[in-house]
Amino acid sequence: MFEITNGFFAKTLCPCGDILRETFNYRYKALEHYQSCEESIQLLSRSADKGTLSMENVWVFFYGTFMSAKILREYGINCEATIPAKLNGYELSIRPRVNLKKNDSCVSYGGLAHISHQDISRLYSDLNDKFGITYYPYPVITELADGSLKPALCYISFDIRDSLADLEYVNELARCATGLEAPEAYIGHIKSFMQLAEHDAAADADKLRR
Repeated sequence: MFEITNGFFAKTLCPCGDILRETFNYRYKALEHYQSCEESIQLLSRSADKGTLSMENVWVFFYGTFMSAKILREYGINCEATIPAKLNGYELSIRPRVNLKKNDSCVSYGGLAHISHQDISRLYSDLNDKFGITYYPYPVITELADGSLKPALCYISFDIRDSLADLEYVNELARCATGLEAPEAYIGHIKSFMQLAEHDAAADADKLRR
């Protein structure tokens, strides 16, 4: 699975899509990441083979307003609470809806929910109907507050047309992230999309006046 060259692991593709570049001294952390992700994918595959996938609950990492159990309940989903978690190597974007993109230097915060595939389908079908955006599931490894790792699904889109962020949505997302005690710097990053939208809107208005 891993090749060692001069005391270092060669680049290795994890099932979740991450490139592991761990040094020899951190080999156990790299192995734990790989094995946890691999076990998560195998579990989903076995469930699909048995035709039981739709009946089983899975962990989902939500980085948008779905990170709030209150929001999930408004969609009729039975979720008492979500678990604060972070996803390393991904950067949050809101243009106009929330999305993630790979960036090794970034961290995104959100909440883990243990819900059914029917619930997930309902959530993302609604987003597709309202905004024409399709989100695709990817297996990831999230990190909890105590440093433990939790495999989960994370939904990412590749067909969002870049446009102004929805100010009301940005405000709501900031409140949800605050409720899960995300770092102040991350809350500031969320709110920066509001400032960017206001700046772009003012620039467009100025062009119309000319």
